[in-house]
Amino acid sequence: MPRRNDQFLNQYNPVSILAWLANTDFSPCTSLQAVINYAAKYASKIETKSESFSTLTKQILPRVASGKPMLSFATKLLNKLIGERDVSAQEVCHILLGLPLQEDSRVVRSVDCRPLEKQSRALRLSEDEVSETSNSYQKYLGRGSSKQEFATLSYYQFLALWNFSKNSPEDWRPYQNNAKARVLNYYPRYKGDPRSKEYADFCRVKLMLNHPHRSEDELLTFDGRQFESYETAYKHCQNLHTHPRDGYVVPLEPEEDELEFRLNPTEELDDEDWIEIARMLPNRGLTVEALDLLGARDIDLQYDWKIHVWLWLSMHPKFLMAHIGKKRLLPILSPRQNLCLGKYVIR
Repeated sequence: MPRRNDQFLNQYNPVSILAWLANTDFSPCTSLQAVINYAAKYASKIETKSESFSTLTKQILPRVASGKPMLSFATKLLNKLIGERDVSAQEVCHILLGLPLQEDSRVVRSVDCRPLEKQSRALRLSEDEVSETSNSYQKYLGRGSSKQEFATLSYYQFLALWNFSKNSPEDWRPYQNNAKARVLNYYPRYKGDPRSKEYADFCRVKLMLNHPHRSEDELLTFDGRQFESYETAYKHCQNLHTHPRDGYVVPLEPEEDELEFRLNPTEELDDEDWIEIARMLPNRGLTVEALDLLGARDIDLQYDWKIHVWLWLSMHPKFLMAHIGKKRLLPILSPRQNLCLGKYVIR
């Protein structure tokens, strides 16, 4: 970072400014993890979701022309729809060119964590017809006893380690030794806070993933006991059982980007809003006095401005007087230039 003599000066990089020739906000990445987080954030960043038709209608109606209201409304609505994008330009190009949207070294499997009666139906598409098939949880509950491993197989192990793509359970096999476990994408993710209304569902999902069962009712019966609720059953499980990590946790709230300061684009800035932004500086508020003294402070007067004189012709006379002295001469200027400079300083 360059040396600076003004506390209000933003961070900058001379090479970036010369190359870009525009406003920049240069922030160095201080670690490998910061680079990874920054790249991952923008690689996974989605486009702003389009607003609903009802919301668009409310925005358009006050601006509809009274002469031809229907034509005006339809035109403005089309303009709104064209301007909004749910799919990025990169994704459109990949689809048109037949390129894969992503490549990875792991297989991701989506897991519906709702009760069985609320889970989505699984459909199989063929050239001639659409038929309904069993989803992953239905296959797990109906796995039968054709294999010895099925008796102690948990739903989490079934999802992560077993290939159950075929219809018959007899054809289901564990993945080979060199195959990595499937990455499970759970939905919905219920809150694990005991004070939350979703805590009962959270306990049900944890029991469903880790306790072998053949029906949902069996989740409340284990260790020779019948539990009254999922909460008490899960508490008993926590005290006595040890299960492998299933990855079912509530994701953390995204941290504020340390490399980026962003205003809400929906808010309109007033003429003096920049003053409010300036007041956000730590332990320093913006004052009119500070603005008036800018250029005449001790830190400005004590700085060696001689190397900049030939670049900044509109420099304040106080700067020149502090460095020119009584003779009002600068070694980098010719005699005629020093003469003109002396007359300027006198005035």
